[in-house]
Amino acid sequence: MKYFYLLLTLLIATHSFGQWNKLPQVLNSTLYDMDALNENDLYAVGTARVSNNANGMIFHSKDGGASWDTVYHTNLSPPSQLPMLKVEVIDTNIVYATSFIPFLYKSVDGGGNWDTTKLHNQVGGVIDAMCFMDADTGIVGSFGGEIFKTTDGGLNWNRMNFSPASTPVFDIDCPTNTTCYARTSMPFKLMKSIDGGDTWASLPTAPNTFLGGGMDAINKDTLILVTSDALIFRSVDGGMVWDTIPSPVFADFRDVQFIDNVGYAVGTKETIIKSVDYGATWTVENMDTSSRERINSIHMISSTAAVACSDLGSIYQLDIVNSLDDSPFEKEAFSIFPNPFSDQLTIDFSTPKSGLITVYDIQGKLIRQIEINHQKSISIDLSQVPANLLTVSFLDADTDVVSTKRIVRTGN
Repeated sequence: MKYFYLLLTLLIATHSFGQWNKLPQVLNSTLYDMDALNENDLYAVGTARVSNNANGMIFHSKDGGASWDTVYHTNLSPPSQLPMLKVEVIDTNIVYATSFIPFLYKSVDGGGNWDTTKLHNQVGGVIDAMCFMDADTGIVGSFGGEIFKTTDGGLNWNRMNFSPASTPVFDIDCPTNTTCYARTSMPFKLMKSIDGGDTWASLPTAPNTFLGGGMDAINKDTLILVTSDALIFRSVDGGMVWDTIPSPVFADFRDVQFIDNVGYAVGTKETIIKSVDYGATWTVENMDTSSRERINSIHMISSTAAVACSDLGSIYQLDIVNSLDDSPFEKEAFSIFPNPFSDQLTIDFSTPKSGLITVYDIQGKLIRQIEINHQKSISIDLSQVPANLLTVSFLDADTDVVSTKRIVRTGN
């Protein structure tokens, strides 16, 4: 457990913390969500000022957050009197956003102009969940417990078979075109669809996620849930069995997102925690116990680039220069051979190392965990592992740096 808690005391209240840079209160808004097309083209949604009850606004930056253009709801039709909650960028032209009242806005010119879809004529509650699988196919969920689907870019919406009704929907994520998950309020917790959101069934063994948490489906089988009372849950079998993952800090977690094995969760006290093993373990990237600022949303652009936003209008950016691919450990000639391999692989270090080696399958399931002490080389027998893509991670006990590599096990 020593390595898991190495960063527990990282409580830095500055504008730069390790890999992350903070642009404090760059927008005078309570920001609820962010999305990005790339490192330069960013969108954020929230309010006209730092208040939960102010008029909603959409913000767009074309220079990586250095400057922002603002779209006032009073310039849209119809006007919104409440916050914007979600934003999703499809490509350079198409962007969707939702508001506290049941409107879904769409831009087809990269945020220049916005129109509402027909959704507001059908939904009777707040739209607090949204997932588009492509430019035309999307699913939204409402506070009234309804799920709607469009296949024509929002021109028409169909109410899906979603039971129980009147259970607020807070998150929707579709890791594939057929598999979708919806996080709801207690006691029904989590719903799953295997037909692209047309029909839904309850996952009765899902843990209590409360109202203020977040969800990410890394792939069709691997799910991460974070909660408002600092709990982290993980399933690697499509939501049937759940493990409780220790959190390195106590925080009200609001959002979580992964790209492959690398992911971040964010929450109160400017908390940012990181996992490099599909959510099996977490370390602290930032936390300020004296701060009242809450990070509401995290969006990963790649495994080494991400942006986040807070309830006080701050923007957080992952510094790619100091990220995983450019870490000192990567420069020390960490190697795995043979690759591909059939039964046994060897890990070599340029100098003797101490730390923790973990091996995961493509769904993020832990296969092997080995602690080494001042070793320059180690051989691992994986002959019983099915042929597939594997991930090997190493947590260096001396530098606290995590490095990850991909390997392929071939058939016998």
